[in-house]
Amino acid sequence: MIAPHPLVAMIHAVPAAHRIAEEAFAREFPQATVWNVLDDRLLDDARAAGGLTGSLRRRMLRLIGHVIDGGAQALLLTCSSYGDVVNTAHALWNVPVLKSDEAMFRAALSGPYRRIGVVASTPPAVPAAVAQLEALVPEVRPDRPVGIVTALSEEAATAGDPGAAARHLADALYATGGAEVDAVLLAQYSLTPAREALAALLGVPVLDGAGAAARELRALLTPGERPAAHGPGGRTETTKTALAAGNTPSRATTAPPRCRSASAHRSPKPSAGSPSWATTGWRCRSATPASARPRAWRGPSSRAV
Repeated sequence: MIAPHPLVAMIHAVPAAHRIAEEAFAREFPQATVWNVLDDRLLDDARAAGGLTGSLRRRMLRLIGHVIDGGAQALLLTCSSYGDVVNTAHALWNVPVLKSDEAMFRAALSGPYRRIGVVASTPPAVPAAVAQLEALVPEVRPDRPVGIVTALSEEAATAGDPGAAARHLADALYATGGAEVDAVLLAQYSLTPAREALAALLGVPVLDGAGAAARELRALLTPGERPAAHGPGGRTETTKTALAAGNTPSRATTAPPRCRSASAHRSPKPSAGSPSWATTGWRCRSATPASARPRAWRGPSSRAV
């Protein structure tokens, strides 16, 4: 029996995610009683260790056990870098545990988008997001290929305002051949304030994970409301309402190139008057004219799955 105000726990690695997730739940799932747990060393320690270690995984599992023992009826892990731990949690506890962006990924894959961009400002978030997207493809869209373009801008993490963060993310996406994406996914909650500005710069829908997660948990925990088919534009429809996932209509693009993945980031100290990028990865054929490419361009960070 679901309580009228279900207790939803959220585990955060950065303070900004706390505020962003609470705003999303207040808007999308006001019936929930929200319990916030913050360990503000989780992300720094993962960066210092070069990724998730056994010790860091056990630390996150202890936090998950803490909120479930405290009566949480569902849990949202807002740090995308720790998404792999959720698979272990599913085996240990019979409580809904969501990865930070899983609901957003499902909405994007269910939509009409043929080429999807994933942007981040912290390195661990990029492979974590791509792994989740690729794992969901056979389940959500087994008969439709999707191109995935990744872009990393560590400068966006320290930008002074959402507009500046959006410009850094857009520059990084263009540097990896992402000018022709149909939609962009924010791989971190902390980037949510830049969503509208990034959508305006790129002219395509930009999806965020917090709102999508709140809608999915509402559908799971609210009596009389259940998930239904994903509607046009990558939105999740419930029996009560249809919820848009993006800001602007998608645009048609050519079929995505089949390339190996690469990542890119803006240089911490760009030269005066022009941006500077560092890119890695395999060369791929692109429709972008050579004259329009950034100087360090080596091919799109793209894969087709």
